[in-house]
Amino acid sequence: MTTTESTTETVDAAWADPNWQIDSATRTCCGCIGAHARGCMGEKTTQDTSRVVPLADSAAMTTALADPAPPPGSEHIDDWGSGGDDRRIVLGATHRIIDSDVTVSFSCIQWRDGHIESGSDPEPPMLYLDGAPENLNADQARHLAAVLLALAAQVDGWVK
Repeated sequence: MTTTESTTETVDAAWADPNWQIDSATRTCCGCIGAHARGCMGEKTTQDTSRVVPLADSAAMTTALADPAPPPGSEHIDDWGSGGDDRRIVLGATHRIIDSDVTVSFSCIQWRDGHIESGSDPEPPMLYLDGAPENLNADQARHLAAVLLALAAQVDGWVK
């Protein structure tokens, strides 16, 4: 009867092969992973550096991130930095109350990671009421109430 090598021994033998081994240490001198960057004056190395990619700086990494989707109901999205570093101001659609000069809109600050600022620094999402709401009739007041409730629920969904 013949014996065969066990699966465990085969796998261990493959990992023992230097061609499969990976050096994942980050070099403090040049910031590269696995080997030094070309021209690095750090430790002498015999590793192949042709495939080494240096770590990006945080500014480059931030720029490379995909833009998060603006919150639902957004109409105007400012550029990044408009609300401060790594933030942008988002303005919602303006809702006009029937047969009046009253409008309701919102604004919020969105961080680059996608979340909406919920506190007071720099400011929470805000609903704006413009016009003369004191001159509304009952139907207009009901319309205003419905718009306010809908927008408040929408903002609650952003900052959950």
